[in-house]
Amino acid sequence: MARNQGYDITGQRFGKLVVLGKGESKGPGRTTWNCKCDCGNEKNIRGDALKSGYTKSCGNCLRSEKAIKELFVMVPVPLREVCENARKNQLTFGQYVAKEYTRRMKGGGWHKNT
Repeated sequence: MARNQGYDITGQRFGKLVVLGKGESKGPGRTTWNCKCDCGNEKNIRGDALKSGYTKSCGNCLRSEKAIKELFVMVPVPLREVCENARKNQLTFGQYVAKEYTRRMKGGGWHKNT
Protein backbone atom coordinates (compact mmCIF):
# COMPACT_ATOMS: atom_id res chain seq x y z
CA MET A 1 0.00 0.00 0.00
CA ALA A 2 1.32 3.47 -0.88
CA ARG A 3 2.43 5.75 1.90
CA ASN A 4 -0.02 8.59 2.83
CA GLN A 5 -2.57 7.23 0.36
CA GLY A 6 -5.82 9.14 0.70
CA TYR A 7 -4.56 11.97 2.88
CA ASP A 8 -6.24 15.33 2.38
CA ILE A 9 -4.66 18.66 3.32
CA THR A 10 -7.43 20.82 1.85
CA GLY A 11 -8.00 23.91 4.00
CA GLN A 12 -4.64 23.69 5.75
CA ARG A 13 -2.22 26.62 5.81
CA PHE A 14 1.46 26.33 4.98
CA GLY A 15 3.20 29.70 5.40
CA LYS A 16 1.36 32.14 3.13
CA LEU A 17 -0.43 29.33 1.26
CA VAL A 18 -3.87 27.85 1.90
CA VAL A 19 -4.65 24.56 0.16
CA LEU A 20 -7.81 24.80 -1.95
CA GLY A 21 -7.85 21.23 -3.16
CA LYS A 22 -6.01 18.43 -4.86
CA GLY A 23 -4.24 19.17 -8.12
CA GLU A 24 -2.93 16.74 -10.67
CA SER A 25 -0.66 13.85 -9.83
CA LYS A 26 2.78 13.87 -11.40
CA GLY A 27 3.49 10.25 -10.54
CA PRO A 28 3.70 8.15 -7.41
CA GLY A 29 4.31 10.37 -4.37
CA ARG A 30 4.22 13.53 -6.49
CA THR A 31 0.74 14.88 -5.86
CA THR A 32 0.27 18.58 -6.38
CA TRP A 33 -2.17 20.77 -4.47
CA ASN A 34 -3.96 23.84 -5.73
CA CYS A 35 -2.99 26.59 -3.28
CA LYS A 36 -3.93 30.23 -2.86
CA CYS A 37 -1.29 32.62 -1.59
CA ASP A 38 -2.05 35.55 0.73
CA CYS A 39 -1.16 37.86 -2.19
CA GLY A 40 -4.02 36.34 -4.23
CA ASN A 41 -2.05 34.17 -6.66
CA GLU A 42 -3.05 30.55 -7.15
CA LYS A 43 -0.42 27.92 -7.85
CA ASN A 44 -0.10 24.13 -7.91
CA ILE A 45 2.56 22.99 -5.46
CA ARG A 46 3.82 19.52 -4.61
CA GLY A 47 2.60 18.16 -1.30
CA ASP A 48 6.05 17.21 -0.07
CA ALA A 49 7.26 20.78 -0.62
CA LEU A 50 4.35 22.12 1.43
CA LYS A 51 4.67 19.64 4.28
CA SER A 52 8.45 19.97 4.57
CA GLY A 53 8.23 23.79 4.68
CA TYR A 54 10.34 24.13 1.53
CA THR A 55 7.58 26.14 -0.20
CA LYS A 56 5.82 28.78 1.89
CA SER A 57 4.50 31.19 -0.75
CA CYS A 58 3.81 31.50 -4.47
CA GLY A 59 7.15 33.22 -5.01
CA ASN A 60 5.70 36.31 -6.70
CA CYS A 61 4.85 38.04 -3.43
CA LEU A 62 8.41 37.53 -2.18
CA ARG A 63 9.74 39.38 -5.22
CA SER A 64 7.26 42.20 -4.56
CA GLU A 65 8.30 42.43 -0.91
CA LYS A 66 11.95 42.60 -1.94
CA ALA A 67 11.24 45.45 -4.37
CA ILE A 68 9.39 47.38 -1.66
CA LYS A 69 12.21 46.87 0.84
CA GLU A 70 14.73 48.16 -1.72
CA LEU A 71 12.87 51.48 -1.81
CA PHE A 72 13.57 51.96 1.88
CA VAL A 73 17.25 51.10 1.95
CA MET A 74 19.05 53.31 4.43
CA VAL A 75 21.59 55.48 2.67
CA PRO A 76 24.19 56.95 5.01
CA VAL A 77 23.94 60.71 4.57
CA PRO A 78 25.49 62.94 7.22
CA LEU A 79 22.91 64.99 9.09
CA ARG A 80 24.98 68.12 8.54
CA GLU A 81 24.79 67.58 4.77
CA VAL A 82 21.01 67.19 4.88
CA CYS A 83 20.69 70.39 6.92
CA GLU A 84 22.96 72.29 4.49
CA ASN A 85 20.98 71.07 1.47
CA ALA A 86 17.73 72.10 3.15
CA ARG A 87 19.14 75.55 3.91
CA LYS A 88 20.43 75.96 0.30
CA ASN A 89 16.96 75.15 -1.01
CA GLN A 90 15.30 77.44 1.56
CA LEU A 91 13.40 74.52 3.08
CA THR A 92 12.98 73.28 6.61
CA PHE A 93 14.62 69.98 7.47
CA GLY A 94 11.26 68.19 7.31
CA GLN A 95 10.30 69.76 3.98
CA TYR A 96 13.63 68.75 2.47
CA VAL A 97 13.39 65.16 3.71
CA ALA A 98 9.80 64.89 2.42
CA LYS A 99 10.88 66.26 -0.97
CA GLU A 100 13.78 63.80 -1.20
CA TYR A 101 11.54 60.91 -0.15
CA THR A 102 8.99 61.78 -2.85
CA ARG A 103 11.71 62.06 -5.47
CA ARG A 104 13.15 58.68 -4.43
CA MET A 105 9.73 57.05 -4.64
CA LYS A 106 9.50 58.25 -8.24
CA GLY A 107 12.80 56.50 -8.98
CA GLY A 108 15.24 59.41 -8.70
CA GLY A 109 17.46 57.82 -6.06
CA TRP A 110 19.19 59.77 -3.30
CA HIS A 111 21.75 62.30 -4.37
CA LYS A 112 23.83 64.72 -2.40
CA ASN A 113 23.03 68.09 -3.99
CA THR A 114 19.50 69.10 -4.90
